[in-house]
Amino acid sequence: MKGKIMSLDFMLFAIVIFNLISYNESAAPRFRDNAADFIKAGFKKTTRRGVEKQDFTKIEIEASPLLMVQKESFLDKNHVKVEIKTEDGHWCVITGTPSMRGGVYKWTV
Repeated sequence: MKGKIMSLDFMLFAIVIFNLISYNESAAPRFRDNAADFIKAGFKKTTRRGVEKQDFTKIEIEASPLLMVQKESFLDKNHVKVEIKTEDGHWCVITGTPSMRGGVYKWTV
């Protein structure tokens, strides 16, 4: 995908998919009602000499998955993944490892 300009449609279809592993197989993880408040996606921004620029070839996705589920014990923090989809395309798993700081996972696509 490098070298291609990514459209806003691409960004809107980016979602976080969790490999939710529970300690009790009969228990199912549940998202909180405000789970969407803990994820954001946008074009990568850089600041050089006080001037902010957007890189329209890269999208940054930030998520706080532990805040998205009702019981964080259902979430395996080592297996959080992102899948993306363009309008008519197929779902594609992002293979890169996210950076993590303060419980916020960050992917650059």
